[in-house]
Amino acid sequence: MRPDAQYAEAIAVLELFEMKLALGEPGSINGIMRRHFSSRRYAGSGDRRTVGGILFDLMRKRMEILERLDAVGATPSARMMMALYCELLGVDLATVFTGEGHGMSPLATVEQEWLTAALAINSVTASAKHNMPEWLLPLFSNRLGQDQDQLMAMNRQPDLQLRVNSLKATQDSVLKAFREEDIESRAGDFTPTAIIVAGRPRLGNHRLMRDGLVEIQDQSGQIACHLVAARPSDQVVDLCAGAGGKALAMAAMMGGKGQIYAFDVSEARLKDLPMRADRAKARNIQWKILPEEGPGRAELLAPLEGLMDRVVIDAPCTGSGSIRRHPDLAFRLQPGEIAPYAKLQLNLLAEGAGLVKPGGRLVYMTCSLFREENEAVAEAFLAAPSSFKIIPYQDVLADHPLNELPRSHSSLEGALLLTPGTHDTDGFFVVVFERTL
Repeated sequence: MRPDAQYAEAIAVLELFEMKLALGEPGSINGIMRRHFSSRRYAGSGDRRTVGGILFDLMRKRMEILERLDAVGATPSARMMMALYCELLGVDLATVFTGEGHGMSPLATVEQEWLTAALAINSVTASAKHNMPEWLLPLFSNRLGQDQDQLMAMNRQPDLQLRVNSLKATQDSVLKAFREEDIESRAGDFTPTAIIVAGRPRLGNHRLMRDGLVEIQDQSGQIACHLVAARPSDQVVDLCAGAGGKALAMAAMMGGKGQIYAFDVSEARLKDLPMRADRAKARNIQWKILPEEGPGRAELLAPLEGLMDRVVIDAPCTGSGSIRRHPDLAFRLQPGEIAPYAKLQLNLLAEGAGLVKPGGRLVYMTCSLFREENEAVAEAFLAAPSSFKIIPYQDVLADHPLNELPRSHSSLEGALLLTPGTHDTDGFFVVVFERTL
């Protein structure tokens, strides 16, 4: 596809995204794109990738774009949003709105006047500067303080982060392979298995990925797996395994020994784990679909009750810590979502606690920066009658060392809170509980 046609497709997807938001039925850019392109076979993988890049870059300026258009009385259509995005980034509008083939029609005089006026605005609000809705910005600024670097990092596109599968490769061998192919990369700051790859290289079909030598995993998740500190002989439950990224990381740390029981309520999320485990030579993972509720769920978990050395709860959450990778999430989140998640998280902690044996550990984590989903849930769990105490993350990592001990932004003593601004990771919370009786 020509560039003008790619921008036209991006405008079509953006229009659907904005329409869903207005209807109160927000959908992700990725999901809308998949459905949009399912009937457009003329668009190749490179086209889809380019369109996705345009849309995610626009999402990182969405609040500023809408604020500028509103200030000059312009129609906030997807077309005008794209035009202003192009102007802000220095893209030649004549190459986008060509009126040729599948390109968009040239800008009308009134549209050009709106753009000129919008670009003349000298300042924008804090909400536009940090690209967050007004209700959301205080939640982050109260959490991260008034440090502008912390807030700006939430809206900065991250480099690609990989985990080296230590069952099949080393960090040095993977870095050497990337150097030989002129792929810019470096060792991660914290974990000995992390590699940071600059930019947005297409690695999905790279031989290192196909052969299970590396997996895409943010360094925050890798640090969290080190805090699980599972040993080769351990029995581990991953109660909310998702696609299985942390199960695979723990399997490698355990040397492919012991046993990991990976559960999730979604068959779609777990469906690729068998293939990924096979190519990674992670032979110590079992996986099973877990009913969301009811007697069937209890029956599946009953044989493991009180027997597990480690129980990991990577709890469903708002995902607020991952906004730098999913900028559209900032606009899809709703204020009423937080409380239901917190209730579910506390229930999962109580359920997971029943699986832990005396002396075993329960590790709670979220990819959220909100206190309501992190410290508040951990404190509520400890406030209920239980036989658990917090093991400070510093003590765990003393026996399971990283390259560098990460600083915590958490208000809960002994818990770890990672942030994009300090650690160049997703926002991520981890607390380790140990069963004393």
